[in-house]
Amino acid sequence: MKIKTLLLLSSATLVVFTISIGSLVFFATRDTERLAAQGTQAEKLIAEVFELNSLAQDYVSRHEERPRVQWYLQFNRLSQRLDSPVLDDEPSRSYLTPLRSAMAGIKVSFDRLVAQSDAAATNSAIEKQLAGDLLVKTRRMISGIDELAKAAFRGRAEARSRTDRLIFVLLLLLVATTGTIAVILFRRIVAPIVKLQKGAEIIGRGNLTHRVGGDARDEIGQLSRAFDDMTAKLKRSHDNLEKKVKERTKELEDLSKQNRIMLESIGDGLIAIDKEWNITLWNPAAAKIAGWSKEEALGQPLRKIVRFVRRTDRTENALFISDAMMDGKVHFMEPNTVMIRKDGAELDVSDSAAPILDQKGAVKGAIVVFRDTSREKELERSRNDLVSLVTHELRGPASIIQGYVELIKERGGKTPAADQKKYIQGIYDANEKLVELANSLLTVFRVDFGDVVINPQPVDVAILGDKALKQLELPAAAKKLKIAKEYDEALPIINADKNLTELVFGNFLSNAVKYTPEGGRVRLEIRKRGAELHIVVSDTGLGIPKGQQAKIFEKFFRASNVKAISGVGVGLHVLKAMTERAGCRIGFESEEGKGSTFFVAIPVTGMIKVGT
Repeated sequence: MKIKTLLLLSSATLVVFTISIGSLVFFATRDTERLAAQGTQAEKLIAEVFELNSLAQDYVSRHEERPRVQWYLQFNRLSQRLDSPVLDDEPSRSYLTPLRSAMAGIKVSFDRLVAQSDAAATNSAIEKQLAGDLLVKTRRMISGIDELAKAAFRGRAEARSRTDRLIFVLLLLLVATTGTIAVILFRRIVAPIVKLQKGAEIIGRGNLTHRVGGDARDEIGQLSRAFDDMTAKLKRSHDNLEKKVKERTKELEDLSKQNRIMLESIGDGLIAIDKEWNITLWNPAAAKIAGWSKEEALGQPLRKIVRFVRRTDRTENALFISDAMMDGKVHFMEPNTVMIRKDGAELDVSDSAAPILDQKGAVKGAIVVFRDTSREKELERSRNDLVSLVTHELRGPASIIQGYVELIKERGGKTPAADQKKYIQGIYDANEKLVELANSLLTVFRVDFGDVVINPQPVDVAILGDKALKQLELPAAAKKLKIAKEYDEALPIINADKNLTELVFGNFLSNAVKYTPEGGRVRLEIRKRGAELHIVVSDTGLGIPKGQQAKIFEKFFRASNVKAISGVGVGLHVLKAMTERAGCRIGFESEEGKGSTFFVAIPVTGMIKVGT
């Protein structure tokens, strides 16, 4: 017999038995549930009869209208429950007929009891007799309902017993039939399949000489013979392939190791994309520069992760990638290209894109190589600023020194002593300006390139403020300036860098004195504002033009209305950089022609330590 036919017969037999058992369980369960519902309904009837009796006793004891009305309402509910569809079957009807008669008798007795109670001349003996008659009828009804409940539960138990016996017999037949089918299926199907499985496992472990065998004429016999034939062919192919695989594997392992080391160690960002511009390679340098991890970038469209834009017009600058994929040649980024990082920051970048070719020479993607040139751009800008500054600022002092030296050289020993003193003082002043300029440049470059040390120590800010005011008494008196100070009482001792704090006072106050005309006012305030200590310097000086206020902290910037006053334009730039690194806030308000107010807010918890 074919396996297919055997399986069909077995399945049909099991289906017949399953349907039979299921049908039996269904009908038995429905009958059992009906009887259980009748028992539950009988229990509810008993509870309601007890409630009816309780209301009657309440009425007898109090003769009030409320228990009488409740009795009739309860009687109606009890009558409706007797008419429930749950009790509408032949066995229940034999109990319901006497129960309904008892109900009628109970109502008659209660009606008489009510009539007696309502009579003008109430006879307590008659009333007591009627109450006793009502109680007897109520108890008889409870007994009848109890019999109904017992009959329902008894019928449910008998139905369960019959069902259990029949199911047991059917299960025995099912087990016997299933066992017979299982034995037949094991011999015809399972045993040959197990033999085939074990043979496959042996072959899978590398023993290609093993044969499954089998001379059965059914489908499994055909499968085992086909399996043996396949194994013989596989062994021949395996013998030829094994040598080539070993050789090629070694080559690929060496190449893969070299490529991995190269990609991991390369300092430039390296991205590979396919023809749809989806990222297929993302090296550690790319993750560091762009801010996206390898897991976040792989598989994503390049434009979603990395954006190259022109600094000048903010338009996309990815043409060098598409050109590389179109003509199969290397193309370089345009100058002044920036990359938008994950956090939205912009980085100056440069480099190129090269095509990825398949074995036939067709373009299947591109390799994008880029590097962060922000440092180079900053150095270039600093160099240009330095050249411009040196050209402009050093020319004046150098010319003065040269002029005085030439005068001394021409006159030799004939120069009067008073003139010699004047010339030497001029040379000295010009040299001082050169030294000041050199120190300012050195400070700027140290700040810009992170060579800054901030060492917070307990500091009395009020003492430092007084010291700064003392140092400016002479220049302030020379311009007849009115100097005022106002400190909060009991200012706290805070952890602050003494040098930086002195720099705040010195810069703010010296600028106020320098840029305030004669007769003006300069005011120093030290206030505690919440969790901050505010150092505030205000003046009635020249002020800052509104259109130039956004640039006031830029390096080498000086407002247009102070060009005639000597200065380098680095003090506020240095102060902003250092205070912000120390965790402070700096700001100002200004109106041209009316004056300026500059402030630094130091956390009461202290400045942040920077450097060693």
